[in-house]
Amino acid sequence: MKEALNNLFSFTLSLFQGGPRVLPQFELDTTLAELYELNNPSKGEDRLGYLVCLTNSEIDQTSTIPRNTKYLYQETTFATTAIEATPEQRRQLRRNLAIKYQSVAPQHDAFAAGDMPVILFDPDVDGSDNSLCYLQEYAERTMSSLNREQRPKLLCFASPDQISLGECGIDRFAIKACLDGYDAFPLVVDLETNYFLNTKAALSTSRLPSYTPKSTPSTLIISDLVPDSVGDWGLTFFVTESGDCVFLAADRQVIGTDSRAWIGSDSLKDKFTSIMRQIGAWLSSHGYYGPYGADIRETAAAAAAPEHSATDEQPVYHIVDLNVRSTSSLVLGLMRGHFSRRRGLHYASAFTISVEDMTRDVFIRRFERPMREGRVVVVSWYEDRESGSSCGRVVVGAETEERFLREVVGVMEVGLEVRW
Repeated sequence: MKEALNNLFSFTLSLFQGGPRVLPQFELDTTLAELYELNNPSKGEDRLGYLVCLTNSEIDQTSTIPRNTKYLYQETTFATTAIEATPEQRRQLRRNLAIKYQSVAPQHDAFAAGDMPVILFDPDVDGSDNSLCYLQEYAERTMSSLNREQRPKLLCFASPDQISLGECGIDRFAIKACLDGYDAFPLVVDLETNYFLNTKAALSTSRLPSYTPKSTPSTLIISDLVPDSVGDWGLTFFVTESGDCVFLAADRQVIGTDSRAWIGSDSLKDKFTSIMRQIGAWLSSHGYYGPYGADIRETAAAAAAPEHSATDEQPVYHIVDLNVRSTSSLVLGLMRGHFSRRRGLHYASAFTISVEDMTRDVFIRRFERPMREGRVVVVSWYEDRESGSSCGRVVVGAETEERFLREVVGVMEVGLEVRW
C-alpha cells in the first residue's frame, strides 16, 4: 500500500507541477521542527512527532473520533444549527466539522511543521485505505508548494489507537489540542498542563498583566470596559525548552473587514518583547515549551491597572486571552520573509474559505496571476467527494492596506463562507 501511495502521489505531483500552471515553491523563515530544537538541552535524543487534529465537545466528528468528554472546550457547533435539526442536517454538520477539524485546520499546522512526522486523522467516516489515500494525496499536494527540505512527513490514520510509535519513528508528540484519546501517548507537555494553560483560570492566577480577576470553575466574570484603548493585537511566539522566546508575528484588525492582518515590520518585535518574555517565563515555569499566541489590548498609560504601573510615554498591554498552542496566525509569522522582505508585501492575512462546485484546480486557475506572484498561497485544501464542495485556508498579501483589502475581497467573492 505504501508503495502504491507513493506512486500515486508522484503521478499527481508531476501533473500538478509539470502542467501549464506551475506555481512557485515557498520557503518559510523557520519551522516548528527547527524551533523545537532551538536551545533544546535534549536535542537529538527524542524523535518528535506532531498531533494536529482539533477536537469537539458537543458532537462526534467521525465514528472513530468521538467527542471529548474529559477535556472540554467551548464550542459553537449548535450556535447556528438547531439542536432539533433533522438527522440528515446533523449528519452533514458532523461531516463538515470533521473536514475542518481533521483536514483543513491540521494541514495549516502541518504546513508550518517542517521536517517532522505529522499525524492526520481521516475525516471520512469509513477510514478505509481508499479514503486514507485520498486524505494523504490532498495533504501532500498542499505541502508540495514548500521547499522539499521543509515538508513534513505526513502519516494518516483513522484514529489515535492505530498509531504505533515505533513504526512511525516517534518518541514523543507535540499536540495542537487535547484529545481524550491522547492519554496513552508520551507528550512534550502532559495533557493536564496543556489543558490548564489554555483556561481562564490559569490566566487569572498567573499574575500576568490582565484585567481578568481570580476565578474558579463556573465563575462568571463581568468586567468594566477597558478605557483608552489604543489597539488590539494578536501575537504569535515560541518558547523554547530552555525558556527563551522567539517572536514570530503580530497582527491587528484591519478597518473595513473582520480580518486580522499581519504587519510586516520588525519594529513590532521590540514593541512586544517585554510582554512576550513575561508570558514565556510563566509558561516555562509550568514546563511548557512550544508555540503560543496572545490576544493583547493596548491602552494609554492612564488606563493601567493598579498593579501594573506605566509612564506617560509608555503604553500598557493587557492580556485578553492566551492560546497556548499553534494559532491561526502561525503560518503568517513564518512567511514574513516570503511576503515582506522578498516581495514588499507588508500586509498579509490568512482565512478559511468554503466554496461550492470549485476544485483546487479551478481555484488556482481563477487566481493564477496572484499565486504566481506569491500574493496568494494555499496552505490547506480538501475537496468533499460527497458534496463536490471544497474548504481551504488561504494566505493573501499586498503592499498597502488599500491593495490588501482589494485582494482579500477578490478571494472572498468566490466563497460561500469565510472565517478568519
